[in-house]
Amino acid sequence: MTRSHSSPSHASDHSNHSDRLLSEAPQTGAVQDAIIPRALNAFIDNARTANAQGNQVERAVWLQAAMMLQSDRPETGLDLVDSMLKQNRIPDGIQLAAQLVDSHPPHALTPWYLGYALQLAGRHADAIPFYERAHAINPAVPTLRNNLAVAYEISGNEEKALIVLEEAVAANSADIEAWTNLSRVYPRHWELERARGRQALG
Repeated sequence: MTRSHSSPSHASDHSNHSDRLLSEAPQTGAVQDAIIPRALNAFIDNARTANAQGNQVERAVWLQAAMMLQSDRPETGLDLVDSMLKQNRIPDGIQLAAQLVDSHPPHALTPWYLGYALQLAGRHADAIPFYERAHAINPAVPTLRNNLAVAYEISGNEEKALIVLEEAVAANSADIEAWTNLSRVYPRHWELERARGRQALG
């Protein structure tokens, strides 16, 4: 995947701007309460713009600034994990995703992102419990189900992968990703079953 990055100095300029925006605000409770939501919205809007431009370094700067203002908003943290992974900062992504799993356990995407980050690190078996947790929280989301199936498959548990994928296409016959994965897993699983049958007969 081609990614565009800004220079560190360019990202630093934006960080300095966000610092000024906060420091120039009057330090009274009512006014401070009014300026923080406005700054937060500006930071998130700038992060979205940077993402649309393919500039993940700048996006991460704005998201980090937003998290300083509102650390309890999991969506901002997940966007930052996504930016880290797109920059190939996989250990950083794993660390932040693990923190989000601990702080926001009911949120389905926090364990999903941790599983995804672990898979990018080649830790497919380690990813499975987090994909399973995400799927249990929200079983209706196709992406959660498909990633769990792929993790099962890569870890050598094609029977579980097959079960999840069959559930996926039964729930949504238009799930192209599930059909694609099923068409790959099923023939191989069938050949394995035939080989087992021949061994039993022999």
